[in-house]
Amino acid sequence: MKPTFTAAAVLMSALALAAPAIGQDLPKVSVLGMTVPDYDPMAGAKMGIAGLFERKIGLDDRTAKLYVPEDTRLGTSMVVLNVPEGKETVQWLVDSGWLTVADERKILLYVLEAAPEKAWGTVEEERDYFETAYANISENIPEGRAIYYLPPESYYVVGYDAVGTLLHELAMKDPTLVASAAFVDASDIPATVLDGLDEKFYDKPDWNGEQVAASDVPLPVLIAQSGGLDGDVEAVAAYWMATNHVGAEGEETEGGVTYTQEDGTLDYFVAPSTRLEVKVLENQNLGAAALYDGFLAKYTRYGGAAGGNTVGSRPDYAELGVESKFMELGGRLREYLVYVPQSVKDEPDAAAPVVYALHGSGMTMNAMFDYSRWWEIADAEGFILVVPAGLNTANRTGWDVSDDSADINFISALVEEINADYNVDKSRVYLSGQSNGSAMTHAVGRDLRALKQFRSSRFDIWRRHVEGYFRKSAAILSHLGRVRLLAGRIGRAA
Repeated sequence: MKPTFTAAAVLMSALALAAPAIGQDLPKVSVLGMTVPDYDPMAGAKMGIAGLFERKIGLDDRTAKLYVPEDTRLGTSMVVLNVPEGKETVQWLVDSGWLTVADERKILLYVLEAAPEKAWGTVEEERDYFETAYANISENIPEGRAIYYLPPESYYVVGYDAVGTLLHELAMKDPTLVASAAFVDASDIPATVLDGLDEKFYDKPDWNGEQVAASDVPLPVLIAQSGGLDGDVEAVAAYWMATNHVGAEGEETEGGVTYTQEDGTLDYFVAPSTRLEVKVLENQNLGAAALYDGFLAKYTRYGGAAGGNTVGSRPDYAELGVESKFMELGGRLREYLVYVPQSVKDEPDAAAPVVYALHGSGMTMNAMFDYSRWWEIADAEGFILVVPAGLNTANRTGWDVSDDSADINFISALVEEINADYNVDKSRVYLSGQSNGSAMTHAVGRDLRALKQFRSSRFDIWRRHVEGYFRKSAAILSHLGRVRLLAGRIGRAA
């Protein structure tokens, strides 16, 4: 399969390089390790820091930049990217439009940069830096994840220029950490790297007990290459096309060709309602907004072992009508999402079942909504979906499972509020959780006052490695016999 694109194609204005605002000031850079996070109980699941920070990565004098916009939520999306060759980090973040995109979308930027007052070295000279900085993103180390910020389960990755091929290689070697990726003149990877991916197996098997190689795991990818494809770059594009099971015939789009995953492929690796894409474009100075909104943000991924890992389309909350709501309880702002399917809205006089889905430790209500794809099951079965947020415990969100905890009181108050605000069939109210959220369902089960509000609860103690908890969207219920998963039919009574 040989990827091609029209060399003379011109990208639409939406793909033009984003220009900075005239006279825009450069942001101040603070040292992450000297910053004191401020977590406000009445701010909900918000980051305790905001601004542009320099972070040591534990390798000589090398650093990375972390950008956290104001009012950014814990667990929000993160773009991992490198500064192009010949660019100064802060000026480029402004000029490229990445700071504007981060501010408007409320996403994190994790920026790999050259050594202080030096240019990038060769690919081999920078390899140790890229691998160390990339590995440190989610490690609980000083100046790291559990102290200052909380990244999501998977990242968006953008590589620029020759050194960006190192990010490309890292995404290839472990696609489970990446929701989608874009590489701008960063795809000239030697065949020896591609050859080794078929033999690079994950420790945990898939749902059939079979080994999973890195080359088995799909990843939606955009390749923008100046001057067309040849040699190793063409082989890299062909690799991603094979991995993503795209059709041989692509669709010509502005600037290149889009190849789409074929029907009936990649079961469990890709949500049933989603089709992955591989875009091959001629590099026309794609701006940050074009890369993020036009490609990266179309996808979401629940990270983890390859056998319990799914790529899916990212839900549009506004289009779906997802309500973001809150209450004040015990001196804290408590938050939750509510999704009411159209079928329920169409019958306002008919009482509807409700499913409460609790996220795991370190996750958020938004991550649970996006990764679990419960909204698709709500559409199919006709129930109201409620996804609450656990306590913000200064650097992560989770659930306090002790007796008569603040979270027990929150769940009880939340059920009462949902019952008051919506037409609920109180005989069909269900509770389910993942990991720490599963432990919270146990805690509710121990509390008779809280338990009486539910028809049944699902204690799913981190089953995803055994039964693929998140691996197939509409099958979270059907995998064990449709709604038997919640010990009774959830769907609306006929």
